[in-house]
Amino acid sequence: LPYLREWQMEYPETGLQIYNRPSPLCVEAVRNNKCTLGIVNIYTELLEDRQMEVIPLTNLHDVFVGGAQYKRKRRYTIEEIMLEPMLLLESGSASRIFFDELLADYQKSPDFELGSLDVLLDLLRINMGISLVPREFVEKELAEGTLVELKSSIQVPSRQVGLVRSRMAPLP
Repeated sequence: LPYLREWQMEYPETGLQIYNRPSPLCVEAVRNNKCTLGIVNIYTELLEDRQMEVIPLTNLHDVFVGGAQYKRKRRYTIEEIMLEPMLLLESGSASRIFFDELLADYQKSPDFELGSLDVLLDLLRINMGISLVPREFVEKELAEGTLVELKSSIQVPSRQVGLVRSRMAPLP
């Protein structure tokens, strides 16, 4: 967000509309010229789309987290993780696709399916279950102890966030 403030100061005559939706919907908005650029989770189908230009920006490192009741010293097994109530973002979001692909062998359905990361985090704080979220999005809560990381035997690969634009549309 500080970058947006710097941009606004440098280009005060230019407006900005922020479209906060799951990554595939943001990509569709760019493809259909409803917006010029998108900052999205990079996923396989996006990289294969010749119409879209993708510029990687940063990596995300997902971790399992839960409320304070999950504070334990030892590691959780995959079986223990799968027994817990699971809170996930809505089907079709890049985060959900990532989760579903990571744990495809376990076919875990969410106990709560949400459209907002903020609401998901609120439910985690009150011990409604666990979720897989980017560590970068919950560092403050982890430091404060309102959320705790569940150490596990699951190898979670990092994923990328990037800037996407249509090769078919000129930049303004």
